[in-house]
Amino acid sequence: MKTNKEKIAIILQYIEDHLDENLSLDSLAQYVGYSKYHLHRMLSELLGMPIHLYIQKRRLSKAAYELVHGEKEIVEIALAAGYSSQQAFHLAFKKGYKKTPDIYRREQKYYPLLLSYDIEKIDQKSKFQRFSHIQIIENRERICIGYSCSTLLGFFMIGKTWRKMHRHKQWIANRTNHEFLIGINDYSRCKMDKDHLTFDYYAMAEVDGFETIPKGMVSKVLPASDYAVFYLRGKKEESVQPWIESIYKEWFLKTDYELNDALRFDFIRYGEIEDENKESQIEIWIPIKRH
Repeated sequence: MKTNKEKIAIILQYIEDHLDENLSLDSLAQYVGYSKYHLHRMLSELLGMPIHLYIQKRRLSKAAYELVHGEKEIVEIALAAGYSSQQAFHLAFKKGYKKTPDIYRREQKYYPLLLSYDIEKIDQKSKFQRFSHIQIIENRERICIGYSCSTLLGFFMIGKTWRKMHRHKQWIANRTNHEFLIGINDYSRCKMDKDHLTFDYYAMAEVDGFETIPKGMVSKVLPASDYAVFYLRGKKEESVQPWIESIYKEWFLKTDYELNDALRFDFIRYGEIEDENKESQIEIWIPIKRH
């Protein structure tokens, strides 16, 4: 059985070999035997961008090489790069290279807009080594109450939602755990907005039921599932994104687990008790399943 790292290496090479063909998330997922959700999340975290944007930049890089070192007409290069017209190619190329294809060809100075990703050159100075330990846990259902927002307006909304939660968390009378609060990244309605992934975010507390929901707050259920749980100590105000990136870039590549595409979220438990360094327990929970 191939590891996640081996499968990702295969799919990246497949992309390079088929840049002049139709490459969809469906076809790529089917080729490597992943769910679309798992492939999208894995590649997005590894590449630092959505897969369609990676493919677009690699196609433009290949087209730029052809403009300088080849003799094909621009319309041929445009079609080979997956564009339906020379005009569409012209606009995309100018957006990426800040100049038109014909000017770029005249200048005769090639450089790639984006290099192909080499999975063997993962940053060895990643944050992954700071996790104190990792567990696979069969977890119960969790019931939560708190505030929600969308990152459509910007990621500053997450901080704004947390400040609101801390101001009013005492309103939640039936909390079951006063030592942790929960931040939920819900990707079930995620979409691209100006090349950035937008999703719903929740700042919440665990409760024993929905009988009393304070005004302005919402409820959410986190279903029972197997989870990969990553433990560390850190400051609550720090972004967890670098930690999550390190999980996808290192841990998932070496395991036999995939994301549970039926549960399109992950959540972070933030400890309320701080030590003398203003650090607390932080736990990153990701729903998983076996290959």
